[in-house]
This record gives sequence, C-alpha cells and structure tokens, in this order.
Amino acid sequence: TGTAAAPYCTDGRVTSDGMAGLVGFRQTGLAFLLAHLADAPSGAWLDAPPADAAEEEKPPPLLVYSHGFGGNMDMASYLMRSF
Repeated sequence: TGTAAAPYCTDGRVTSDGMAGLVGFRQTGLAFLLAHLADAPSGAWLDAPPADAAEEEKPPPLLVYSHGFGGNMDMASYLMRSF
C-alpha cells in the first residue's frame, strides 16, 4: 500500500469540467483549458500509511481543511500535502 500515485482530480474529467464551470470556462467553450487536470498527478500517494507518531516527541497536530462553498476536495490537495 502507499505505492500508487494519487490523481489530482479524483473523478478525472468530471471534476476538471466542474472546475471549468466554476470559473466560467465551460459557459464560454473554454473547458478544454482545464482538461489536463483530469490526468495530472497530485504528488500524494493512495493508501499511504500514517507517519509513526512514536518516533516523534509529541503527536502531529490534527489539520482540518474545508474547500468552502462551491469548491471540491481536490482544489487544495497541493497545499495539504505540504503539511
């Protein structure tokens, strides 16, 4: 486990087309500008094991992220993986 790369858009083209709609690209025929996100890597790993808290002096903090109204869970995967 933890060896397969996670995609940036979990639902592929459905998600990238949804993002295009949020920014007005789909309505103007420009959805193709975000189509590359359907196959983009996220830089994260699927089913990766959690870090071993026993090696740390204290457990890591719990981070909670909300994409907000009109967003989707893929929008800040690049940000959350850096934490």
